[in-house]
Amino acid sequence: MIIFAIFICLLMTITALAFAKLKPKHASSDNIRAFNRWTWSLAVLAALASVPFAWPVNTYAMASLWRPAGAAYNASAVWAIVLLGATAIRYFIFREQRF
Repeated sequence: MIIFAIFICLLMTITALAFAKLKPKHASSDNIRAFNRWTWSLAVLAALASVPFAWPVNTYAMASLWRPAGAAYNASAVWAIVLLGATAIRYFIFREQRF
């Protein structure tokens, strides 16, 4: 369970660092700041919204102690997908702007 938690933290940290570091150099800081604010809000809301989908899983092979782990995995996967997608979108939208 501890290795699983380390994997989740590592996944979320790497995607957060990628989002923070990979940005176009010549874009307006106001536009990027607004885009970042909306992206972080969307990532948090999407991660929280994905938790209930893993929680009610009821199989005989899965103990009830693994339900929080499954919910955390869903949340971290959605977090990574949103941030990596937003990183690519931000780069392609704002790379042509020269200010």
